[in-house]
Amino acid sequence: MAGIKIINILKDDSFQDILEIFRNADAKEVIFVLPKNGKVFRTEDHFAAFASEGAGAGKTISILCNTPQVASWARKYKFNIMSSGKPVRPAKQTKAAKPAAVLASQPPPADQDIREESEDAFQDDVVTTSDETMGQQGQDEVADEADPLHGMHIEDEGGPVDIDQDKDGLTDEPTDEDLTVAELTAAPRRGRTSSAKTDLDYIDAMWRQKAGKQSAPIRRQAASAVVGLRRFLPRRISMAVAVSILVASMFVLGTIVYATTGSATVAITPNSQHVDTQLSIQTSDAFSSVDANFNKIPGQLFQITKTATQEASATGQRDVASKARGQITVSNAFSSSPQILIATTRFESSGGLIFRTLQTVTIPGSTVKNGQTVPGTVTVQVIADKPGEQYNIQADKFTIPAFKERGDTDRYTKIYGQSSEAFSGGANGPSSVVTQADYDTARDAAIAAVIRQIKDAFSQQASGMMILDTVTPSVTKIESTAQPDDAAATFTVTVTATLKTIAFRQSDLFALISQAILKRDRLVVLPEKLDLKYSDEAFKPDIGVLAFTVGLTGTGYAPLDERGIINDIKGMDGTRIHDYFAQKDGVQAATVSLSPFWVRAVPTDSNRIHLQIRYDGQ
Repeated sequence: MAGIKIINILKDDSFQDILEIFRNADAKEVIFVLPKNGKVFRTEDHFAAFASEGAGAGKTISILCNTPQVASWARKYKFNIMSSGKPVRPAKQTKAAKPAAVLASQPPPADQDIREESEDAFQDDVVTTSDETMGQQGQDEVADEADPLHGMHIEDEGGPVDIDQDKDGLTDEPTDEDLTVAELTAAPRRGRTSSAKTDLDYIDAMWRQKAGKQSAPIRRQAASAVVGLRRFLPRRISMAVAVSILVASMFVLGTIVYATTGSATVAITPNSQHVDTQLSIQTSDAFSSVDANFNKIPGQLFQITKTATQEASATGQRDVASKARGQITVSNAFSSSPQILIATTRFESSGGLIFRTLQTVTIPGSTVKNGQTVPGTVTVQVIADKPGEQYNIQADKFTIPAFKERGDTDRYTKIYGQSSEAFSGGANGPSSVVTQADYDTARDAAIAAVIRQIKDAFSQQASGMMILDTVTPSVTKIESTAQPDDAAATFTVTVTATLKTIAFRQSDLFALISQAILKRDRLVVLPEKLDLKYSDEAFKPDIGVLAFTVGLTGTGYAPLDERGIINDIKGMDGTRIHDYFAQKDGVQAATVSLSPFWVRAVPTDSNRIHLQIRYDGQ
């Protein structure tokens, strides 16, 4: 592990980018040089994160800053603190400024030959650093921004040590006593030639860490490289030399980017073939998964019963003499023994109208529940004793006159009838009559209504599932207040229907179709490329299985091994790609797009190859 790494943080650098550089730094000590207003180390959370990373990797962290809050957080998390301030330079000094010291853990080895060569080589160069000498206001402030180590102080137990000026007020090299740490793996030598070479290596390393990132990070690294040059190169080296080194580094980076970036988009149209076949399929709630070997798919059993009514007007007209009809519920509260009523037994309404039963019925005896007598009941059809509209009465209570006539008052009061609907059909003379067409129209409308109710109920109960359109509800009961040729102004038809079938998911059906066609015909099929027709539906309620046949017509496509194609074309140039797809089975056409413009071959990284299968112009 190297000794020290200095990370110069720019204002726009993100926390994640700097944290990643810190993680990858191969150094025991890392020095962060902070800008005046940057995004990193703006909150205490940043210090906590870097402290955790440093403790785990055994790294020491130092901070170069001049902000009291940053220094406070740095002390809290046990970072070494360096303060930066503008050094006081006498105006018009001609003594050249020497490079600022770079901190490490031990003093660097002495190199007297290089020191002497440097002093001789640059003794004629004069670098003026004050505002007055530079001839314009604010040059020192510009230097501070470009060189974050300018005017750096080291804080130790003995107080701050100035490494930028000597006792005579002139900027000079720091002595061994000034340096508290000295081992620096990446520290430049002081001679002109070796310093430039070392700085080039440093910049190259920094560029390599950022290779492959987007343009914004590259621009930030370029700015960082300039700051690195100003920090590591001797101050008497001209800016032209520094720029030359930077240009060389950028050329190296460009070469790396050229070789490592690029992507390929491959669009393939497979061979197609017409499909026209049939599959016999079974579905049941007893099947748990799609079974392509036996053509079975899972389903769910549904049973839904609904009732609908349809009111209609009679359109027929003729002279009639018809009797009103209706039904009453007869109750037996007289005895626990059954009571028999023969056909034509008379029932009298509260208005004195007589109706007779159409058949013999037996009224069950009464029972006692919780100390209360519960009458036995039976429903019976009755007809008016005479024709006429006056028998078309509303719901009413009925008695049996025969019991009253023979003086059996107890039976008369305890065996009685009650209707719940109006009677109809009574007429005498010109009257409206229900025609067959009237009846059929009302019945069909009621059937359509009950089917809609059942389908709506199914949609709510079986969301996401489907039933075959050819499966329809079964009508179990049709009732009407008037039959064809009955005298009535209006009538009502009531229809009850039940749907009992197996519903299934369309995705399961197509999964079975895809597996079966691929296995049998070696073709890939898509839902939108097929027309499906169902026939031969047969529901077997005893075993809960729905069997049906589905006819398939449309287009199928040759299957392609996408992963195998990607592995085959890695690294191929244009000619080899053309020859590869020209000889590839199942491929009708293929196009390959390389980007950026300088890329001439498919990348060797599979993640940079994007394969698209196009089915008939998709």
